[in-house]
Amino acid sequence: MIETELASKKYVLGLFLDLKKAFDTVDFNILIYKLNHYGIRGHVLNWFKSYLLNRKQFTHVNGISSTNLETKCGVPQGSVLGPLLFLIYINDISLATRLGRISLFADDTNIFIVASDLTTLFSLANLIADDILKWTICNKLSINLEKTNYMLFKPNKLIDNVIENMSLSCRINDHKLTRVKFVKYLGVWLDDQLNWSIHIENLTKKVRSLTGILFRKKYVLGTQCRRKLYFSLIYSSLIYCIEIYGSAKRKLLNPLIIKCNSLLRIIQDKTRFDHVKDLYINYNTLPVHLLYKLFILKLMHRFIYCRQSLPTVISKLFCSNDEVHFFNTRFKHQFNLNNVNNSKSISFIGPSMWLKLPNDIKYCSSTSGFLRLCKSLISLEI
Repeated sequence: MIETELASKKYVLGLFLDLKKAFDTVDFNILIYKLNHYGIRGHVLNWFKSYLLNRKQFTHVNGISSTNLETKCGVPQGSVLGPLLFLIYINDISLATRLGRISLFADDTNIFIVASDLTTLFSLANLIADDILKWTICNKLSINLEKTNYMLFKPNKLIDNVIENMSLSCRINDHKLTRVKFVKYLGVWLDDQLNWSIHIENLTKKVRSLTGILFRKKYVLGTQCRRKLYFSLIYSSLIYCIEIYGSAKRKLLNPLIIKCNSLLRIIQDKTRFDHVKDLYINYNTLPVHLLYKLFILKLMHRFIYCRQSLPTVISKLFCSNDEVHFFNTRFKHQFNLNNVNNSKSISFIGPSMWLKLPNDIKYCSSTSGFLRLCKSLISLEI
């Protein structure tokens, strides 16, 4: 969304809210009212009332217990129901304002505001902040103003002091929010340049750290143990959101690729004279920049053969030519490259990669078979 708006020469402001002790301050009466509103009634609602109300808690330390006190608010964080009840509780925050796009994931609440000029952008941001503040007060929640911040995405090289000169700021309850250059959002380091340099840098540090540990301890670890450590600690981190950060420039990815190569040499007892390709073939994997290609193509395969399993927000990224026009052309069933102005977006890169695949791979409906053929093809580029 951000890249699409920037390609249209618009400004985007991301407001990253932090709720203070969010799970612990859920009001039982409001929660029960919302459960009833969403259709949970009768015996089921009574069950939830029994689960929440008239519960007592105490602290036990070194054989000494505190006095029992009744729990008057909050949902258990370590339980299965706790996160679900909290999601139900804050679900209607999206109705608090119609001026921005709200993204919710548990207690991570983020709002993205779009405007053609900075003055309008900050005015909208402050109006939205007021709306959100009113919602939190009504729902007996509170915003942690010190941890709440915002990020500005700009379509061109804007001099930072322009904002100060124009006296523009984002505020909540007269508290001036801090503007940040990067923030961790759902496990990904998002930066205001959208070049993913901070996220790649953190991944590189993680690989470097494990490389040092394994270099010192590799002689007490078996071959299978090293392999499991690589896939559990490194590979899992590399493929997390690789469809997003993998679009970074190669010069930013190179330090990460080099560190991964070094790590694989250590855990496989290889020297610097051994070919890099053999390192990845031995573990049946690929370098980061090629893993990016594989996972983009996997996403395209799911869109074509198993679209119903994709979230709506993902499936809407792609469309065919016959969904755009009704002309009976030879290519009406092929992907429509609807984001030519933003060549880094998944909606452009994905269809472009898919169109270049050989037909025997494209027509393989089996996911495992498709990935096997794709990996064999892509491994030729190592």
